Amino acid sequence: MKGIAIRAATVEDALPIAKIHVETWQSAYPGLVPDKYLAGLSVADEAIARARQLSHSTGVAGTQVAVRNGAVLGFINTGPRRRSSLPYEGEIYELYVDIDFQDRGIGRRLMAAAFERFWDSGFGSAMVWVLAGNPSRFFYETIGGTVAGRREESFAGAVLQEIGYGWKDLAAWLADEAARGGPLDSPRRRH
Repeated sequence: MKGIAIRAATVEDALPIAKIHVETWQSAYPGLVPDKYLAGLSVADEAIARARQLSHSTGVAGTQVAVRNGAVLGFINTGPRRRSSLPYEGEIYELYVDIDFQDRGIGRRLMAAAFERFWDSGFGSAMVWVLAGNPSRFFYETIGGTVAGRREESFAGAVLQEIGYGWKDLAAWLADEAARGGPLDSPRRRH
């Protein structure tokens, strides 16, 4: 999709990020996440939480947005690996694309930007946890992620099954992405 720019999210992006988050959850997660939780999601409440989060984002921990003609079409939230015994340095906490713009390469562009951000911050590897029942999880396999682990997580009164996908060599992924004519002109090298 042409005309997409990836940039750091600002507090002004809180409302569109919240809208994408709520709509994608309510579209993708029925039957995977308790219905009561999904029904209770509020764009207004989520926007307040996102504004607070965005006002404290720095360095590798932060949110990037995909924008076209001033409209936020997707976002990715990243940072250091959280509580996991898996041997990865960075973690994709969230990746969501507006339901009207999925399957157009926006997710891949956001992942490339996140991997560049990790690499520039000295992280050579990254991972993501995904609901096992979410068919969109195969996106991560399509872009080279390998199954790195499985876990159960308690969430909203339910036990959710998750799969961890990992990329052990971000330098190689970035170089391959540049070679295939992906969204990167060339991979950056760690200083």
